[in-house]
Parts: sequence; C-alpha cells; structure tokens
Amino acid sequence: MSRAQLLQRSWSEAAAAYQEHMVPRFVPWTLATLDAFGSTRIPEGLVVVPACGPGQELPLLADLLPNHDILGVDLAEGMVAIARRVIQHQNLRRVTAMAGDAKSLTQLSGSRPITGIYSCFGLQIIPGPAETLRSWAASLAPGGTLAVTYWPEIAEQEGPWRTLISLTPPADRPADWEVGIPGEALKEPGVELVADKGLDFSMEWPSAGAFFDILSTAGPWRALAILRGPAFMEELRRKFLATCPEADAEPLVHTLTARMIVLRKAGQILSAWLIRDSIFES
Repeated sequence: MSRAQLLQRSWSEAAAAYQEHMVPRFVPWTLATLDAFGSTRIPEGLVVVPACGPGQELPLLADLLPNHDILGVDLAEGMVAIARRVIQHQNLRRVTAMAGDAKSLTQLSGSRPITGIYSCFGLQIIPGPAETLRSWAASLAPGGTLAVTYWPEIAEQEGPWRTLISLTPPADRPADWEVGIPGEALKEPGVELVADKGLDFSMEWPSAGAFFDILSTAGPWRALAILRGPAFMEELRRKFLATCPEADAEPLVHTLTARMIVLRKAGQILSAWLIRDSIFES
C-alpha cells in the first residue's frame, strides 16, 4: 500500500469520527486562521480549501466571502462525501467539494484564478510540506492570500500529544521536515510573508485513554492502526498510559501550539478574467 493509498483509506475510515470528535476541538484554531485570512482583501475569484476534511470550514468561508466560488479538495473520498452533504444541507450554491490531490491546485481550478487558499491542519500530512506550500503560493493570482495552519514538529513540550509522538515517530518523515517553511514559498516571485505565529489553545478529553482511542480512530494514528493491527495498538495504548504524565487526569486538558503562516502575492489580478465573467453573467 502506497502512502497516498494509506492516507486515502485511513482518513476515509476516520471521516465520521473525525467530524464528531476532532472538528469541535479544532474550532479555536479554525476561527483564528479564518480571522487572519479574512483580514486581508481577497480579490474576486476562486478560494481553494486543500485538505478540506469533512467540510467544516466551507460554510464559514461562504459566509465570509459570499461573492467567491469556493472549492474544497481532499484526498479521502470519505471526507469529501461528508463535505458534500454539508454543502447540500446548507444550500451553499457557490461551494463545491471534490476528491483529489491537494498538493497541486492549479490543475483543479480550471481557468479560474485562485485568489485565496485556506487550509487548517492539512499541510503536515501531505508529503513534502515545504514544497507543497511553495506550490500553493505559486498558484495564487496576484493580490491573492494564503492562510495555512498546521501542527509543527513540536506542538507541545510535554503532554499526551508529545508522549504519543515519542512512542510512534513517523518512519517516512525526516526530522527536519519543517525546514523550508515558509522559506521555499517565499522564493516564488511576488510572494510576501504577512504572518508567521503560534496559535495556542487548549483541548479537553474525558481521560488519557479517551485521548488515545479517539486519535487512533478519528485522527492521524488511524493509519498506524491499519498498518500494524489491533494487537500492536493495544500494546501501544498500554505503553502510552504507562508513560503519559497526565494518565490519571479526568478530564485531561492540555495546550497545543499550532503554527499559522499567512502569505500574500503582490500585484493586482488581471482584469481580463473578471471582464469576461461579467460579460457571461450579463
């Protein structure tokens, strides 16, 4: 099974549980990133949401930018299926969701200029995150804005998240995977750094055991469960509870620091596309 196939399967299987358990816990980071994104002027055009998951951000973006087309993209078909139900249920007429590779966006946009890119907690799971961020920046039309929040290598110095990562270091990701973020993207002509900051918020779980169970069914450790099987995960759970500093805490509360990058491409969007669009709408 290739890494892409594993990502597709694991996140499709996790989709419903992710929507139930992870989406509510990610709200503070989602809103902070949305606020940073919305504080810049987004020219009319297409806003792309790579790694859109079950689509929780799509209605928020539709409210923020009612005159923009919005496209959610995710590798996992299970995630996209939920996102499409969100779109249909809320009657979001200018919003679509599709299954596809979020690494390269220009091939997904057709002839529409990409004037905004918003992504929360997708960059760190895409192979080659620094190169991916550069690809996203390159796809921006002049005047466009990119806002991305992701989990860095160290999201907490100590705590349950750090403990679980230390027990299961990714075998296929180099320790220096963050090198080049956002430096590689800033090599693109006209791309400027607007913000690079940490976002600190707390998460609460019923217990350390619940933390492990949710992350292994609804989060990034679902892929490991598929690869290694139930017996391995049971032993990992035992080790985690034996070493986690907050193993006896009920509820378990900890603070995580995500990293938010906001980039903007200098210039103004070419007016030809907007003129052509206005002709067709008239």
